[in-house]
Amino acid sequence: MTISVKQFSFLIFLTMIGQKLIILPAFLMASSGRDGYLTLLVMMLLELMIVALIMLSIKRTDKSFFELLDKGLGKTGGRIVAIVMLVAMFVKILLVITVIRIFFNSIFEQNLRDWLSIAAVCFLMFFIASKSLRGIGRMGEIIFPLCVFASLALIFLSFRNFKPLNLLPVLHNGYSSIFSSLWIYPLWFLDIAIMVIFIGQVKGRVLVQGGAGDKKHLMKAGLIAAGAAVILTMLLSLVLFMNFGDAAHLLDYRTNVSGLMLFSRASYRYGRYDIPLFCLFILSLFIVLGLFFFSFTRHVSYVIKAKNHTLVAAICAAAIFLILLIFFNSEHTLFSFSINWIRFFAHFNNIIVPVLILVLSILISKNLHEKHKLEQVKLLTED
Repeated sequence: MTISVKQFSFLIFLTMIGQKLIILPAFLMASSGRDGYLTLLVMMLLELMIVALIMLSIKRTDKSFFELLDKGLGKTGGRIVAIVMLVAMFVKILLVITVIRIFFNSIFEQNLRDWLSIAAVCFLMFFIASKSLRGIGRMGEIIFPLCVFASLALIFLSFRNFKPLNLLPVLHNGYSSIFSSLWIYPLWFLDIAIMVIFIGQVKGRVLVQGGAGDKKHLMKAGLIAAGAAVILTMLLSLVLFMNFGDAAHLLDYRTNVSGLMLFSRASYRYGRYDIPLFCLFILSLFIVLGLFFFSFTRHVSYVIKAKNHTLVAAICAAAIFLILLIFFNSEHTLFSFSINWIRFFAHFNNIIVPVLILVLSILISKNLHEKHKLEQVKLLTED
């Protein structure tokens, strides 16, 4: 089941903007201080590069992600890559579920029962993963305008009383704090790398019967969506850093952007606009969770050669529920784990895999083209 270029572009936007503004800004303020917005800008530019790599891979081949692994690395090599990817995806899923729980516990100022909140989110991600990519694409079409509206409304209402002097001096800690944050928090950005699962699944992707226009449209649409995500993310983050750039030590990861928006004087004029707007905004994070869990279950199915994806999704959701409840019930433990040695697996998923897949798509398409030319020559010789 394929998705349209429009649906794919919407998912790019939602994936890039999803997790960047809930807890990550507080981490960046702690590690980079008032220059945290520069770290976020570098993160977003890196995501733009990854989008370009994935789009180029989609344009080069009709093969799916797993077909590229099989043909390029062999079945054993492909499964080794998939297993390594599973490690970081698993931790990422745990993080997103925990972020969602913290967000709703914080915004409604009460703690829900742990097992109930985890079970609800696990059921939702199972529901999303049990659908096809086309179903996820349709969800993206519905959520996209809601997320855009919420983002623009937050910018409009909160930009009224910004304090640009709080961004100065620029680079007061030098470049080291920016690059150290990129190295420490790979599980908190570059979510867009998960879109490799869409290779071979986007309509109008390969040069067939005038497909050059389709190819150009695909790249243009994807980059526009990614660029829009960068702009909105940076505008919202600037609101945060301009208000708290001189008081980063007051923040912790439970102080989400929703609460920070209340420090804008516009908040008192318009009331608690942050609650409904951020409830709309958080829908993008559910899409991110659904995409990661969908990809996770397909990787598991690929590794163990399972055909029943729904059964695999149900088992994986139950396992994640138990692991979160038993081993990572405290977010402190999980967040500390996410910046430990496990982050090296995330670097592999975020950087190495998109580059590897692009190389494989180029080599395999080149080999197929040469094989096709040899077959044509052989037919002409026989004639």
